[in-house]
Amino acid sequence: MHIIVIEPSPSSQQGGQHLSTFEVARYLAHQGHRLSLVYFPTATEAATADLVPQYQEFCAQVIALEEGRFQRAKPWPSALAILRGLLTLQRRLAKPPGAELVYVSSHTHGFFAVLVGLWRRSSKVLHIRTAIGSGLVFHRQDRWAMAQIDRFLAVSEDVKQAWVQEFNLDPQAITPVLNGVDTTKFTPADSPGTIAALRSRLPLPSPSPNDRPPLIITYLGRLHPQKGLGVLLRAFAQLRHSRSDGEAASRGVALGGQDLYLLIAGKPVGFATPREAQTYGSSLRQQVADLGLEPWVRFLGHVDDTVSLYQASDLTVLPSIYPDPCPRSVLESLACGVPIIASRMGGIQETLTAELDPLLCEPDSAEALVAQWHRWLDWRTTDPDLGDRCRRYAQERLSSSATWQRIAAFLQQVAAT
Repeated sequence: MHIIVIEPSPSSQQGGQHLSTFEVARYLAHQGHRLSLVYFPTATEAATADLVPQYQEFCAQVIALEEGRFQRAKPWPSALAILRGLLTLQRRLAKPPGAELVYVSSHTHGFFAVLVGLWRRSSKVLHIRTAIGSGLVFHRQDRWAMAQIDRFLAVSEDVKQAWVQEFNLDPQAITPVLNGVDTTKFTPADSPGTIAALRSRLPLPSPSPNDRPPLIITYLGRLHPQKGLGVLLRAFAQLRHSRSDGEAASRGVALGGQDLYLLIAGKPVGFATPREAQTYGSSLRQQVADLGLEPWVRFLGHVDDTVSLYQASDLTVLPSIYPDPCPRSVLESLACGVPIIASRMGGIQETLTAELDPLLCEPDSAEALVAQWHRWLDWRTTDPDLGDRCRRYAQERLSSSATWQRIAAFLQQVAAT
């Protein structure tokens, strides 16, 4: 099968959905399918299109085009750029004798994907990785494209239901498949000594020989108001204050002799302009200063080696205040044997089920987050098997290999009809 992958932003630094698309594409190529990547340099910063060289390793062709959306501010130039793109694909991509499918990773370029599919008489599949109600604005071209797409994948049942309602789609046309995690890459630290070594590389003060190691809470993800980072900082301030006035001890949390740090890994993503992103990043740092947290909060920026950061943490946290579709940080933390406290909404609550349901937290509540931290921060002492249970849960329920197999089977079925 020939698969035309339309991915606007092939970057590891623009959010987890682009990494997930890359992993699916790589799996499909390794299964023997012929892939052609189409991307748009104007849709992302050229300096961060870092996945393009990796796509080139397994794609038959990697094609950069000018424009994938009709722009009302420049209608004729954008329309002509789209036409040039279609002609480029027609010239460079010979129609194969077998099945062909157009797989688009974002609704933002569903319009272009539909044009490609109609031009080439190929089936069209949109992989929905975005939540309704997350600041999305749908234009006429987007709504037209939704009506032309043949089938959909959705990263959670919550996402499916939201898109069915927004676009009056046939529920039978959308198949929910939770994201998966590569449990061979994301693994627990093999010993306390390894954890200590990883922590020694972090920008934290070295503990004195008589001190217990510090407790570390970590947030990994894009920096955006949707992720509830303001709530996170207020909760962390409350937690530190509760420790200082003895409340933690009264609630049974054994934190004596241990300091406590919050690590924030990621960069501002999802803003209309670079200036807005910079302003938001600055506002977070100002909030840290206003709360008097500067000695205990570290902004790490974009982190390539996320595995080591998970392994060095005692808890991770995802306090989203919007219906987060199916965030990778939840899956990755569990695979590394580190519990995550995450908001009870969106696809998160489909990921943390059964025995891990108690890790969920009511959203947009600093008090609820503090209560969860009090309950779980000392899990290595009070519930030392929790890390193993998190790891086993990820292996049994959230394995990427099972996810990729389901997606591959789905695409083959669509292409065959």
